[in-house]
Amino acid sequence: MSTPVCLTCTHWRSCSHNPHTGHCENPVFKYTGHGDPVPVAGLGYWDSEGYSAGFRTHEAFGCIHWTNKENQYPPARNNIQPSNEDEPTEAPLE
Repeated sequence: MSTPVCLTCTHWRSCSHNPHTGHCENPVFKYTGHGDPVPVAGLGYWDSEGYSAGFRTHEAFGCIHWTNKENQYPPARNNIQPSNEDEPTEAPLE
């Protein structure tokens, strides 16, 4: 079974400029206006000027909405180490 982190989740897409960070496309994470309702067990995000906002996660981030990619990628790296954006580091694959 895969480790429930972004790297192995169907909702996550890595960024082209840094493969260790990415965007979550889960519909329970919604751009909302300030004061609009937030989805149950979801995330509402906004910006102060009402244009648009987004959020990124590291590949090692995990959440309750994780869904396995089911063999779309190699087995999960259970030993992912936190990395600095400027100095990506990973534990060796086993």
